[in-house]
Amino acid sequence: MLACGPDREQLTQQKAAEQAAEILKDSASKRRADAEAIQADADRMRARMEMYKRRSWAKLRQSGELGPHAGVWLEARADQGGAIEAIIHKGRNITALTKDLSPALNEATDDARAVEAFAVEVEAERATPAIMAMARNRELGPVRIGFGELGHTSEGEPPTDDWGYLVAWFHHGAVVGFIYHSTRQLELDAVETETAKLVESMRAELPKRGE
Repeated sequence: MLACGPDREQLTQQKAAEQAAEILKDSASKRRADAEAIQADADRMRARMEMYKRRSWAKLRQSGELGPHAGVWLEARADQGGAIEAIIHKGRNITALTKDLSPALNEATDDARAVEAFAVEVEAERATPAIMAMARNRELGPVRIGFGELGHTSEGEPPTDDWGYLVAWFHHGAVVGFIYHSTRQLELDAVETETAKLVESMRAELPKRGE
């Protein structure tokens, strides 16, 4: 038997109240999720700032551009005839890629190491011989990766040593890789070993440019 009169009105009011309560519940859940997302972003930014502060000895930049130490080293090597250094120094770093890659790579190292990613558009005809001319080469599947020393800086009080090393390869129309900073001098064997997982991580994160 269908409800009628006051009973029907009561059921309608009850249903409306239940719907309103459900809307309020959904709204509260959304506000809570939004607040949690904002807090997570703030925590992530705070952790990133702390990470850069602990690596202040390497003069890293959060913009994705290479810092002053790397710039000086690359310019000096380019002036001495370094082909790969000239490409990176004179090219335009694709900061849309590197500003997020660099923090992720740094999070995978300790505070005695620092990493600056770079990605510079260049033709394969220029990039390949420049990479092959680097001090050390190794093949990783279809990719040839070059390793080389860059330079040394000592600053601060007390002074902190910053030794720079270059890791580079060609990826879909660009020379990519990173400047690897260390507070102690390394042999290239050690650089290759220490950066193996960083190379793997960066290769996995790079978009397939040019495809």
